[in-house]
Amino acid sequence: MMKFLATIWFFLLPLPALAFEQADWCVQAEAQVRAYYEALGKGDVEAIRNQLGGQLAEKRRHLLTNPTYPEYLIQTYSDRKAEINDCAPGNSDTVRVRVTETSFGPSTDSVEKLFVLVRQAPTGDYLIVSEGLALYD
Repeated sequence: MMKFLATIWFFLLPLPALAFEQADWCVQAEAQVRAYYEALGKGDVEAIRNQLGGQLAEKRRHLLTNPTYPEYLIQTYSDRKAEINDCAPGNSDTVRVRVTETSFGPSTDSVEKLFVLVRQAPTGDYLIVSEGLALYD
């Protein structure tokens, strides 16, 4: 009986560690959102262009080619911190990432944002296709 319990214990021991690990898709999506915020703070429009997809990329295309936009991004985002709150799967190859964006400028304020990312078929990379205010149920 002891040998049986020891065998069960041996196989069940790794389960709690596995339960708390984030899924690979979530780790990748969160890394993409963090890289996006880093690019915003540096005014790196080329990096931002490479991180966006779908209609969001099209909507931002003109801004990202404006020569004054990098300086605007630096002034707006260099004092902001993004804290990822939640990561959840969406439909098929989409992931939703909730972020609290906090500004530490003259006044401190926070806003909750929701990013939707889509996995690209050939590479497996995620692109941000939607960015907006997070609305709670």
